[in-house]
Parts: sequence; C-alpha cells; structure tokens
Amino acid sequence: MNKITALFFVSIIFLLSGCTRDFTEDYTVKYKDFLDYTLGDWKVVKKSEEHNKAIAAGDYNENFIAWEIAYKDNEGNEQILHMENDDPLMNSIGPHLSALYSKKIRDIVGTAPKSIYLYNSNLSGTMMNIAYDENPDKLYENYKDIYKFKNITLQSVFENSPLYLVVHFDFPETMTDEEELTIVNETKEKILSSVPNVNMMIKRFEGGKVFDYYINGEKIILEENELYAEYQEKEIGDTYLFEEILRNTVPHFDIEHLVED
Repeated sequence: MNKITALFFVSIIFLLSGCTRDFTEDYTVKYKDFLDYTLGDWKVVKKSEEHNKAIAAGDYNENFIAWEIAYKDNEGNEQILHMENDDPLMNSIGPHLSALYSKKIRDIVGTAPKSIYLYNSNLSGTMMNIAYDENPDKLYENYKDIYKFKNITLQSVFENSPLYLVVHFDFPETMTDEEELTIVNETKEKILSSVPNVNMMIKRFEGGKVFDYYINGEKIILEENELYAEYQEKEIGDTYLFEEILRNTVPHFDIEHLVED
C-alpha cells in the first residue's frame, strides 16, 4: 500500500470516527446563583463523566459532565434535577420543569389526555438557546420567576412567561366528534379553573387537529390576528403563529441579538 492510499484510508477512518469535543465547564459554578435561587438548599448527589459517541460521519464524539442535584420542593418532597454541561442550561431545567408541572396537571385532569408537557415558545430556534447560554445574567433576569423549582405553583410558570401548556389527546376512531369534544371541554374547564392565567394549546394527536389556543387564560382566535393572512399565504402552520403571538407578549425574553458573532 503506497503512502497516498494509506493516507486516504486514515482520513476515511478519521471522518467515520469523528472528532472529539470535551466539555469541562462546571455548571454548578457558572450557574450557582441561579441554582441557589431556584432550588434553595441543594447538593450534588452524583457527578459523572459521560461520553456520547458520534453516530454519523462528520459528527463529534463528546465527553461531558452530568450532575444529579437534590433539593426539596415546597411540599417537602425530594426532587432530582439532572444537568449536563454539553447543552445549554435550558435543556436541563426545561424538561425538569415540564415533568414537575405535567404531574401537577395530570393530578387535576386524570388520564384522558395522551400527553401533557410545557413548551417554551421563545426557544424554538438554536440561537436563542446559545444567547441564554452566553448570557447567564439574562437567564436569571428573565426566568428566575418561572423556574423557581423550590416553590413552583400552578400559576407561577405563566406569569410574564413565553411558556405554554400542550395537552394532546389521542382518541380511538370509534369515538364520535361529540364524545371527543365532551372530553376535551371537561379537561379544558378543569385546567382553566385551576390555572386561570394558563397559556395553552389543546390538540388532538391523530391528524394534528387543534381544538383551542389560550394566552393568559383567554381563548385566542388565530383567524382574527393581523398576521393570520400572511401565515396562510406562506403556508406556515398555526402553531407558529400562536407562538409568535405569545412571544410578542413578552418581547424582552428575546435576546438573540446578544449572540456573539
């Protein structure tokens, strides 16, 4: 095998195996003020060195750190926040908040919805995640009253917030429209009576049909919005219009302009 052929095969192996990125930043130090505020008394119960293997040519292998952080909520229950430093902090605290909040809503509405989760309308793009990762002071400033895990309430996550609740139903084909709507309306009323300031999208799983949108507890008719015709012309889905309307109620959460070039 000549040198050129050998070099070619080495290059191919390198591309297939991928480069390796090492994430070493200590998030418990970088975000200590935020963790102190949102968790109260907290402690690291597990710290581990993790590895993600590249799954495609050109991808990176990753070495990163994961933490399991214990704290007590306002009901005295121990909770565990899982945090990884290979992603922006939002990718750790967002799912944690969604899991905590979904359980509270599930206790109210029962098993009728197929899934319940929180979504952040302001983080639909990668650049916003990067912006908050590069500006932890803005993370604290904008989200400290939303991500307050130690004393989370049903109302707190929607106060001056870009977050909304997604309630998905998956009805059997044998169910009539009237039966579906009865279940949807009963679920909706339970949520609205418990969370009068809710931002919410109620959606059917099969076919993606959306029943209702709410912002601050008020039903939103997308067709009445000034942007509706433009979104229809560009064939942009209604969900994106709903998210833009919600984002416009909290414009200061948009800090994308702070991303370093």
